[in-house]
Amino acid sequence: MSVSAYVAELDRLLLATSELADHPRRGLELPPAWLVETDRRTFEVSTRSLQSDLDEWRAGAGDHAASLSRLADGLRALRAEAVSLREPPVDVSGERALAARILAGREFQGAHGPTLIDRIKQRAAELFLELLRPLFRASTIPAIGRMVVNALIGLAVLMLAFWMYRTLRRAAAVDTVLAGPLPASARAWTAWLTDARAAADAGDWRGAVHHAYWCGIAFLEEQGAWRPDRARTPREYLRVIPSGSEYIPPLDALTRCCELVWYGTEPADAGTFAQAIAHLKKLGCPST
Repeated sequence: MSVSAYVAELDRLLLATSELADHPRRGLELPPAWLVETDRRTFEVSTRSLQSDLDEWRAGAGDHAASLSRLADGLRALRAEAVSLREPPVDVSGERALAARILAGREFQGAHGPTLIDRIKQRAAELFLELLRPLFRASTIPAIGRMVVNALIGLAVLMLAFWMYRTLRRAAAVDTVLAGPLPASARAWTAWLTDARAAADAGDWRGAVHHAYWCGIAFLEEQGAWRPDRARTPREYLRVIPSGSEYIPPLDALTRCCELVWYGTEPADAGTFAQAIAHLKKLGCPST
């Protein structure tokens, strides 16, 4: 559905929710999720938490009024996010200028993509494997040199396996997240920041932005912005911050930056990482 139709559906549900207190016998059904189409991409919005509050209200468990209140609050939060999708793009020229100044800093001087030497090494490996390809056809191998050729093939396979092992280990180190369902504060924010810089140095900008986001979450938890909760989603972190808090604008920007490159299809580069670092600075996180 379109964003306008999604907002209208949320308004309908909010009205129906307000009438449930006086007319509890009226039915209220929620779909498993909504698919919302924007100009740039399609979002899937889960209703699992809303359904949980609705089921609790129907069962009469706990505080009856509190369950209905949480359901209404959840619908209002989704509506606020939906309305923001219809707003015109925010002018980020100031942030781009800040990102340019950050990229000019000493810590980014060594950041780059594959070098000429890296490309030459890759091409040499491809040529080597191409030369070995005919050797796998038994009819082309002379009987006298069969043992030598087999030894070369075995060596090539071992080299390829070793190269794949190192590549997978490096990728696992960059993409490392919490080993288990632990809150972000289980690791110091400085550790997340170190991982983000290591990923940036390796050219893994997507992983660098991801680690930068969790650096911000761990930093705010350390400041006592909320109680740690291992089951909380990125959007739920925004909802637990008191209204009017100075943390809301930079955390919202950092969350959007992470969502677009980690869960979405937006490409990440050095500029994207620099923007994430800029958002961390606005949170008060010493990221330099």
